[in-house]
Amino acid sequence: MKIVVICGGFSSEREVSLASGSAIGRALVKLGHDVSLADPKLGSNQESYESDVYKTKPGRKPPEITEADHSKAIEMLKTASLKEAELAFIALHGTFGEDGTIQALLETIGLKYTGSKILASALAMDKDRSKKMFQQAGIPVLDWTMVREGKVVHSDEDMDFPMVVKPNDQGSTVGFSIVNSSEELDAAAAKAAKHSTDVMVENYLNGKELTVTVIGREAYPIVEIKPKNKVYDYESKYTSGMTEYVCPAELPEQMEVAIQLAAIKAFNALGCKDYARVDFLLGENERFYCLEVNTLPGMTETSLVPKSANALGMSFDELVEKLVELAT
Repeated sequence: MKIVVICGGFSSEREVSLASGSAIGRALVKLGHDVSLADPKLGSNQESYESDVYKTKPGRKPPEITEADHSKAIEMLKTASLKEAELAFIALHGTFGEDGTIQALLETIGLKYTGSKILASALAMDKDRSKKMFQQAGIPVLDWTMVREGKVVHSDEDMDFPMVVKPNDQGSTVGFSIVNSSEELDAAAAKAAKHSTDVMVENYLNGKELTVTVIGREAYPIVEIKPKNKVYDYESKYTSGMTEYVCPAELPEQMEVAIQLAAIKAFNALGCKDYARVDFLLGENERFYCLEVNTLPGMTETSLVPKSANALGMSFDELVEKLVELAT
């Protein structure tokens, strides 16, 4: 099958996306597919599969991307790799990739693609709206409020310090802060506002970080994330030795099943398709809370989704092939 892997893009997670795209591309080649890679940022001037731009690894601060660059994505759609492809394997992360934008563009040219459709992608990217939908589905979430255009949108929620402050529509803990006082809150909100017009302020919970991969409509083994830093931040995610991962997570069977069922409910509540990763926090009181759904999670061979699949004996190549099958 002729498959184009779309990676790179315009978000603050560009380098992570390039690493995912490169890993997926190599796997697809080994599986016998006719593979090309396309980067929306490069427009009509796409690099070849062996180009150094696709050999990058995450870890350093990504370059600033301007909105003007988005017009290049339209040029990318007109390239031979997109016109000739039978399937697009989307490996974009963050804005433009997970928010439904690239999905909408691919719909205009009638090209099938992996992952969730436009609406589910947009809902999952919007932390505020997705949390409201989780509540409606009976899935526990942490109390939160929103800051829009510098003004706090007051709520009836029971908010107290410490709090988490983060952009409403970013990933990889971009613009993320933990604050312990009103004095710190303004600076943290301003930091987050550099990445999003809407800022979420959420109750902080010092609990176990868990993530559940959902593929098809099946929940895979839970991964517990144990960062050496207080927060599972960009450095913890992409620096070797900074985080320990336990899969399957060491949980009582009843708790494990309850969290996996909640992950499937969250996946379904947003209307997700093919695959996603659902993040949770588990408190000392044995209560768990859903944080968010990642519709295009990292897909390097050491990312969380492949770790979960590997716990079932599924290799990275087999995982990639399964996602292709689900999309077609």
